[in-house]
Amino acid sequence: MDAVRSGAEAGAITQNPIGIGYKCVEAAYKAYKGESLPKTIDTGFMWYDASNIDNADIQAVLYK
Repeated sequence: MDAVRSGAEAGAITQNPIGIGYKCVEAAYKAYKGESLPKTIDTGFMWYDASNIDNADIQAVLYK
Protein backbone atom coordinates (compact mmCIF):
# COMPACT_ATOMS: atom_id res chain seq x y z
CA MET A 1 0.00 0.00 0.00
CA ASP A 2 2.91 2.34 0.70
CA ALA A 3 4.26 1.73 -2.81
CA VAL A 4 0.88 2.56 -4.35
CA ARG A 5 0.52 5.70 -2.24
CA SER A 6 4.02 6.90 -3.15
CA GLY A 7 3.60 6.20 -6.86
CA ALA A 8 6.38 3.58 -6.93
CA GLU A 9 3.72 1.04 -7.91
CA ALA A 10 0.93 1.98 -10.35
CA GLY A 11 -1.69 0.02 -8.45
CA ALA A 12 -2.75 -3.42 -7.37
CA ILE A 13 -5.65 -5.82 -7.31
CA THR A 14 -7.38 -6.98 -4.16
CA GLN A 15 -9.85 -9.77 -3.66
CA ASN A 16 -13.19 -9.13 -1.99
CA PRO A 17 -13.42 -11.46 1.04
CA ILE A 18 -16.99 -10.36 1.75
CA GLY A 19 -18.01 -11.18 -1.81
CA ILE A 20 -16.17 -14.51 -1.65
CA GLY A 21 -18.04 -15.46 1.52
CA TYR A 22 -21.36 -14.42 0.01
CA LYS A 23 -20.80 -16.44 -3.18
CA CYS A 24 -19.69 -19.46 -1.13
CA VAL A 25 -22.83 -19.48 1.02
CA GLU A 26 -25.00 -18.82 -2.04
CA ALA A 27 -23.44 -21.78 -3.90
CA ALA A 28 -23.76 -24.06 -0.88
CA TYR A 29 -27.45 -23.21 -0.54
CA LYS A 30 -28.10 -23.82 -4.24
CA ALA A 31 -26.26 -27.16 -4.02
CA TYR A 32 -28.32 -28.09 -0.95
CA LYS A 33 -31.50 -27.37 -2.93
CA GLY A 34 -30.23 -29.56 -5.78
CA GLU A 35 -29.74 -26.71 -8.23
CA SER A 36 -26.93 -26.92 -10.76
CA LEU A 37 -23.92 -24.72 -10.25
CA PRO A 38 -21.52 -23.22 -12.78
CA LYS A 39 -18.10 -24.82 -13.05
CA THR A 40 -16.48 -21.50 -12.12
CA ILE A 41 -17.86 -18.85 -9.79
CA ASP A 42 -16.34 -15.41 -10.26
CA THR A 43 -16.03 -13.70 -6.89
CA GLY A 44 -14.68 -10.47 -8.34
CA PHE A 45 -11.79 -8.21 -7.53
CA MET A 46 -11.08 -4.52 -7.15
CA TRP A 47 -8.32 -2.41 -8.70
CA TYR A 48 -6.85 0.31 -6.56
CA ASP A 49 -4.29 3.00 -7.16
CA ALA A 50 -3.28 6.30 -5.56
CA SER A 51 -6.52 7.93 -6.73
CA ASN A 52 -8.88 5.52 -4.94
CA ILE A 53 -6.89 3.72 -2.23
CA ASP A 54 -8.61 5.75 0.49
CA ASN A 55 -12.11 5.03 -0.86
CA ALA A 56 -14.25 3.30 1.78
CA ASP A 57 -15.10 0.41 -0.57
CA ILE A 58 -11.40 -0.26 -1.20
CA GLN A 59 -10.39 0.18 2.44
CA ALA A 60 -12.99 -2.42 3.46
CA VAL A 61 -11.25 -5.16 1.45
CA LEU A 62 -7.55 -4.33 1.87
CA TYR A 63 -5.42 -6.61 4.02
CA LYS A 64 -3.37 -4.56 6.47
